[in-house]
Amino acid sequence: MNAHQEALEALFDLVQQKRALSLFYIRELHQIITQHQETVDSVDAFGRKVQVTLLQGQWKKHSNNPTRKNGAYHQYCPPLQVQIEMERLVNMHLEHVKQQVPSEIEAAWLHHRFTQIHPFQDGNGRVARALASLVFIQAGWFPLVITRNVRDEYIDALEAADKGNLSNLVKLFTKLQKKVFTKALSLSKDSFIENEVLQQAIIAGITRLKARKEKTFTLTQSPLFEVAHKLEDIAEQKFGLVALELNHKLKELEEIYFADAEKSNESNNNLFRQQVIQIASSLEYYADTRTYCSWVRLKIKEDRQAEIVISFHALGFEFFGLLAASAFIQYRDITEEQEILLISPHVLCNEVFQFSHVEQEYSIIQRFNVWLEDVLLVRIDQWRKQL
Repeated sequence: MNAHQEALEALFDLVQQKRALSLFYIRELHQIITQHQETVDSVDAFGRKVQVTLLQGQWKKHSNNPTRKNGAYHQYCPPLQVQIEMERLVNMHLEHVKQQVPSEIEAAWLHHRFTQIHPFQDGNGRVARALASLVFIQAGWFPLVITRNVRDEYIDALEAADKGNLSNLVKLFTKLQKKVFTKALSLSKDSFIENEVLQQAIIAGITRLKARKEKTFTLTQSPLFEVAHKLEDIAEQKFGLVALELNHKLKELEEIYFADAEKSNESNNNLFRQQVIQIASSLEYYADTRTYCSWVRLKIKEDRQAEIVISFHALGFEFFGLLAASAFIQYRDITEEQEILLISPHVLCNEVFQFSHVEQEYSIIQRFNVWLEDVLLVRIDQWRKQL
């Protein structure tokens, strides 16, 4: 842990000093990361597993090709070619910087290309993630963190990149950055972690967002809410079509069964406030219902009542011109005594839908339609299974 912290501090130092990536720095980074690791597993000439001294900050002297489960070898760059391949890697990266390649693409490319070379005896994965973090920090974003929850997705994305498809790794890195930005916006001023290095990472992202807020907030706040109203209309229209189709089928079963779509107004905007906060907590962000709050509901009444709700609200403790939409389903059961029992809401989206004033309206609407289609198609099926 200390080695990782020192490596992260070294990344911030490089950014603050505005130094360019170099072979010397990569070797230095490896030395920092592996400083507490003295040995590495190896195989001798007789195929026996042995422990050998780890060459810290030095290119590998012997091949380090792993054996897959099926017995096949995964071949990395031969030791004699490491120097020239690493020189090529750094030169290509510096050229990408000049061309302003998007950070998420460059981070994924640099990470994957480095792992293909595998220049060190051990610790290549750690250095690769540190290099991706460097790209993100230089862009004012957050260090890359791969947790157990995304490990399988991470490995699959690397294997797809080995076959020439880098897009899965780019999407994963983008998703992780988006998630940590959302978490940062959902931290109150009193809840920042005391760790100095992590504070620097969070401050870098918040500073960037504050600068954007100061520059464009006054001029763009109103148009953003207008976009939200258009998304609400789209959701109400989609829900209305579903309700129309459901009504026809429900009435065939029982005359009192029905479905309808409804949009909130000024008098009931906060009707689902507690549910919205609960869903936001499960998705690990802070829902600001004071700055903006509205909803669209699809109500399905049979023996009990199901409600599929799309909530629109601001995101984060401070409003930086970022709105969000979440989706959940809840059920109301009526007892013989006519008592209404509200069953806890279930989240209907894998991640919160976010949109801001810096994105074109047509792009937001296009993304929202895809997100909403997933909520409807998959989640109506969830209601069906509850019958």
